[in-house]
Amino acid sequence: MTSPRGPVPPQYDFSRVAAEAEAQGPLFERRKREFGWTIVCACAWMVLVWLLRLPRLKVAFARWARQRMIHEGPVFIKLGQMLSTRVDAFGPEIIAELAHLQDKVPSFPFEQVRAIVEADLGEPLETAFQSFDALPLAAASMGQVHPATLPSGEAIVVKVLRPGLAERFAVDLTLMRRLAQWLVTRPRLIRFLGGSPDTPYVSLVDRLGVSLYQQLDLWTEGLHGERFARNFAQDPRVSAPAIHWSHSST
Repeated sequence: MTSPRGPVPPQYDFSRVAAEAEAQGPLFERRKREFGWTIVCACAWMVLVWLLRLPRLKVAFARWARQRMIHEGPVFIKLGQMLSTRVDAFGPEIIAELAHLQDKVPSFPFEQVRAIVEADLGEPLETAFQSFDALPLAAASMGQVHPATLPSGEAIVVKVLRPGLAERFAVDLTLMRRLAQWLVTRPRLIRFLGGSPDTPYVSLVDRLGVSLYQQLDLWTEGLHGERFARNFAQDPRVSAPAIHWSHSST
């Protein structure tokens, strides 16, 4: 294995992230308006659910929230994925809707996949691979995987990150953290919305940020995959795919 190919993504640091978000100027301002409107709509939904207390309305709200998270992008999809595991906080109808965020996310175009792979590997797709399927096997919040064949004839899958993730992370995490800071100073509003004032909302956003930035580094993810394979090498019940470092990058 050689040194990492490509720049190693920075770790999460809110001061740096906020500065990067502000530096995006008009894009940041537009996202603030979009973010604000989404929050207003979500609050309206919650008030309606609280007033009418109809089970089918909860399902409709959960479906709207899932579709809105997909529209808003990776940070919100990842947040929805985290919430979908909180069976202690949500009913089964909401959990069932949010669970779709685990593996039913729209893919991004193959033209972008080609550009990313060729830029990282430094050669045309047709040279680096014997074949590369344009249709992904699955798409998630951070990226998608494509079946491919190495020049040696070995069948593999290639994981490709979505383009522009770091820039989007900076904007959305900044807005989300500012909302959390505003919310913790209003315990009565938190109770009205069904939450607990004791919940460390700002810390939860920071924890999400750390997780998201760690997932920008596929090289380190490959190292973890190899370590997993070594740890379970003697267990016949467990198998793990090999990492092909010649066709890997951060």
